[in-house]
Amino acid sequence: MGKKKSADDVQMTFGEHLEDLRSRLWRAVIGVAVALVVCLVFGKQLLRTLQKPITDALAAAGYEGTLNYFNVITPFMIYVKVSLITALFVSSPWVIYHIWQFVASGLYPHERKYVYIFGPFTAGLFAAGAAFSYFILVRFGVRFLVNFGKSLGLQPVLDVNSQLMFVLVLSMVMGLIFQLPLVMLVLVKIHIVESKTYVKQRKLFIIVALTVAAIITPTQDIVNLALATAPMLLLYELGIVLSRLAERRSARDLAG
Repeated sequence: MGKKKSADDVQMTFGEHLEDLRSRLWRAVIGVAVALVVCLVFGKQLLRTLQKPITDALAAAGYEGTLNYFNVITPFMIYVKVSLITALFVSSPWVIYHIWQFVASGLYPHERKYVYIFGPFTAGLFAAGAAFSYFILVRFGVRFLVNFGKSLGLQPVLDVNSQLMFVLVLSMVMGLIFQLPLVMLVLVKIHIVESKTYVKQRKLFIIVALTVAAIITPTQDIVNLALATAPMLLLYELGIVLSRLAERRSARDLAG
């Protein structure tokens, strides 16, 4: 016999679900709008922060540590673009929270605990991936490339738009890649995959991780490939550990 919902967990009608969805979406949009206003106010500081890994690499190589633009409207457009993308990133925990809350409204009370675990877990992993990209991948990658260009006798003239988009896009991609353990855990929880399948496919994943690292890193030298590949392998192992723990807990629940 399935578990019954408690008295205060009355099943919502279709109309109530739509109203809840509308309310959650509006709150999410308001959260993004507030974050955008804040980011626009501090837009100059954001631009300096995103430029820093690149300008530091230029200065360390003996060049003038400034980026360039080739269209009069570029500074304004990049200011707005960076503020918007940063606002989406900063407000993502708030948006994710309301997405999970909407999902939770259709779950049993004993199932909702996963919402409160996965929500912060998702935001935390995304932030960790973005931070890893900014502080490790971008810094080491750009420094290597600038020094390599210098060894060839080339003078860098770097466009601010392309460089900042490179930093932002790579950070967001790494934030998504860091969701790997959560995805693996969810697949096990909904009985699509077993943890032993992950173990069997470990060698295949190493090849996949190396391929992804070669695509996303600014340079394919061995150091940067290792920097990008290592966290993916660690995340995969973390996913295996979490999946095994989830299976053992499910087995204990069934036995009990």
